[in-house]
Amino acid sequence: MAVGFFLFWLFPYPAYQRITAYRTALEERERLLTERQAALAHVATLKKEYDQRAASILQFSAVIPSKTETAELISALEQIANRSGVQISEITISDTKQQTQTDYQVMNIGVNGKSTYSGLVTFLENLERNIRLLDVSKVDAGADATQGSLLNFSIQANGYFLK
Repeated sequence: MAVGFFLFWLFPYPAYQRITAYRTALEERERLLTERQAALAHVATLKKEYDQRAASILQFSAVIPSKTETAELISALEQIANRSGVQISEITISDTKQQTQTDYQVMNIGVNGKSTYSGLVTFLENLERNIRLLDVSKVDAGADATQGSLLNFSIQANGYFLK
């Protein structure tokens, strides 16, 4: 009996301990596999949501672009002026130095030109409806010295782009 007990401790018991250790390791690996599969499923869900919202993301990037896109802004201002019957004489665009911790940067936009009162109002309305986010901060207008029916105007606005 003692020899049988000794042989049990010598051969099968260490194998039994290894099998128990392997089972524990297998359970741990299965748990990790389940967690990784859940993470992959979450990533797939996020990708699906991103694909569904891609159009909204593109619209947002048109409202606040990722870079200044000065040429596009000037072109848009000229198109708005043409639709409104406004004669633009000068467009100035300058970047400002932002000291705050924001995700966007502001550029100053100045527009000078001539127009009738109704043309100026239409120009401002079209600026408001433009897809690019612009905040008009100041509008100055006065009668033109050479043509009494026209107004000389100056508009100061802020445009935004991502840093």
